[in-house]
Amino acid sequence: MNNGMPVPWLVVSDIFGITDALIAWSHSTFDEVSLVSPYGEQMPDFANEQDAYQAFQQAGGITAYCQHLAKQAEVDAHVVGFSAGASAAWVVQAQANCRWQSMTGFYPSQIRHHLGLNPQRPVRLVFPHSEPHFALQPVIDELAQKAGISCQQSPYAHGFMNPHSAGFDKGGLQQMTQWLKSLC
Repeated sequence: MNNGMPVPWLVVSDIFGITDALIAWSHSTFDEVSLVSPYGEQMPDFANEQDAYQAFQQAGGITAYCQHLAKQAEVDAHVVGFSAGASAAWVVQAQANCRWQSMTGFYPSQIRHHLGLNPQRPVRLVFPHSEPHFALQPVIDELAQKAGISCQQSPYAHGFMNPHSAGFDKGGLQQMTQWLKSLC
């Protein structure tokens, strides 16, 4: 229990890792925040998403990211994850030792490989309007049947909250940032 103290936020990055944009956004959105990246403390600067994806795979992909993030499972926090970070957070939040109070995930495409997991705490998932590599609606339908999950589909592309992503949408970032602030 947090003894009346504000619960911190844990921001789990996408394949781009911790960027200046993510740092600025996190600190302007949440009062107390920590960031997690698949690259640890490193702040790589990728030319494009393909380079970021290759680096993510070389770092061990989603399996390694889940293992890295699991080290944060006993932190009393609200979690916000993006893409691969949201998918890794989905896996970790289902662990018995996880103490997170809630999880919010944006465009968690790899969650489709872990639909058998059940939430141990409130989970909010925001999906893009579509995914190029799989049918999104069956994933949303299956997740929406689980207790403790709220799913919504945004009108934006995958990556809409990341200025480094081809799917970035400034209006979508602003809209969802306001929504997240309302949860604090």
